[in-house]
Amino acid sequence: MALVEVTLPSGYVVDHDSISELTTVNLIDHFQIRYGDASVVVYYKNMSNVSNCFTVTTYRRFKVTLKRPAYVVGYDYYDTNHNAIKAYEVDKHNIFSKSAKKKFPAECQK
Repeated sequence: MALVEVTLPSGYVVDHDSISELTTVNLIDHFQIRYGDASVVVYYKNMSNVSNCFTVTTYRRFKVTLKRPAYVVGYDYYDTNHNAIKAYEVDKHNIFSKSAKKKFPAECQK
């Protein structure tokens, strides 16, 4: 089993029932929203070397003065030595939009 945990930047929360897959390989088994809607864990039964894409719709609940990066962590549930982590920041220049598919990586476009 593989997990991908997406933590949100301070001030942002998950819009419930807004997680959608953008690929047809390695489908999402289920997901869990945690920590006061500030984190999403996506569970996969199987994972391969094919790119997996999904979207998480969020909204800003509060304006935050001191912005800190958030993280996406992927790991094997049974062997946490197999893992990856990537920090990201959200600002007006890098927010993806469903109406602007050209901003999504090519392998994630439907």
